[in-house]
Amino acid sequence: MRGSGVVGASIWDSANRWITVHGTNHLLVRDCVGYKSLGHGFFLEDATEEYNIFDRNLAVAATRAKPLPKQALPFDNNEGAGFWWANGRNTFVRNVSTDNFQYGYRFQIEKHSNYDPELAVEMPDGSRQVADVRTIPFLRFEDNESHGDHLYSFNFGDDNHPGVRGDKQHPFIARNLRSWQNHYGVRPNLQYFLLEDCKLTDVIYGIYNPDYDAHVYRNVTVKRCNEEPINRGHDDASYQDGSFTYENLTLEDCRCGRDPLIQMACTSANTNQSGHFRNVSIKNSRSVSQVVDLGGGPRNPKLQNPLVYYFHDLPEPGKTIKVISTAFPQALADGDYQPIPKFTGKDVVATEVTGIAFPKLLEPIDDLPPSTIIRSIHRDNGKLTITGVTTDNGDIASVTVNGHAAKLTPSAPGVVDWQIQLDAPADAKVIAKAVDVAGNQELVGHVLDLRN
Repeated sequence: MRGSGVVGASIWDSANRWITVHGTNHLLVRDCVGYKSLGHGFFLEDATEEYNIFDRNLAVAATRAKPLPKQALPFDNNEGAGFWWANGRNTFVRNVSTDNFQYGYRFQIEKHSNYDPELAVEMPDGSRQVADVRTIPFLRFEDNESHGDHLYSFNFGDDNHPGVRGDKQHPFIARNLRSWQNHYGVRPNLQYFLLEDCKLTDVIYGIYNPDYDAHVYRNVTVKRCNEEPINRGHDDASYQDGSFTYENLTLEDCRCGRDPLIQMACTSANTNQSGHFRNVSIKNSRSVSQVVDLGGGPRNPKLQNPLVYYFHDLPEPGKTIKVISTAFPQALADGDYQPIPKFTGKDVVATEVTGIAFPKLLEPIDDLPPSTIIRSIHRDNGKLTITGVTTDNGDIASVTVNGHAAKLTPSAPGVVDWQIQLDAPADAKVIAKAVDVAGNQELVGHVLDLRN
């Protein structure tokens, strides 16, 4: 199916999905509108699908349905997602979801009593190898929007730890997300995660129920959130497994009730875990529980190891505010911990410290080559006009067809359209390949035999 596409389609009242991609790689789905379905809308079936591109599609009113008989993935409750997929190595860019029953975007892959997520999937060299699909990061997830979805805008991962996870050099990355008029903005239930350039507006919860373990958040704005702009690790359990950082966090026009603006997890099963904040801007926002506190308190009765939150460059550059829960009095012996008016709530105390480095939890590298598809070939007076699309997790440097450079037209983050005109080749084969700016060369390009 490489090079096939569904472009400019309008699907409505489908009664079961709009577009289903099943066991198929290198497919383009672009400029499509889905309206009213039972179950999920734009849907990838069984976690083997890779290198597919979903670009500039609109998902409206995917409605909850029952799980299907003998469905491929038993953990999928078919609750109504505009976009649903289970293998990260796909591209989702410039899509919009609205008025879907449960989710705008749901990425879900789990280990289940009736399902093993170790599957034979396509590798960059074209071979098929068995891999734990839970460890395959997003190829590209960027510039997507959700508004008016009934529960979650963006829900990534599972409820297990460890479960869906990248690693320090290959995290799951989501960029330039927009959520407004939704209940939950982003629910990141995965480990090794980078969220960059995210705006959450008119949401009840901003960052909700995070599985804080090597999480990095940069340039996040939460505006007009009236419950919990920044929720604690695992919410009611009030614990986190690892550490996280927030840099350039803005909370604007938030009016919270009993919970603080930044809700702190209380305990961890692991020692020396922390949260770090740098350049926090609080604009016209307030809570009776102040800026940072435990909120509803730890509902996990087993207190194990204390967590520490650091607010860097407060109260002035070079200094840091260290915050800790009063549930661990033995951990308060290293400083003069006191409440800070208008900053700490009733269940935490703080002290000034120096010399605390802002950690670098992730070091992403690009070692994945691009993926190219040929979309069309037209003959005219012995010439071939060839068009195609290439996607990558980084930036694309060049596309060649039979060794000649094609003209690139960037169309979306990590996606370029390209075109070239060539003389008809003597061997009747057309081979298109790409190279990204990191130097990764596509090992298995798209090959078409013009005699077929």
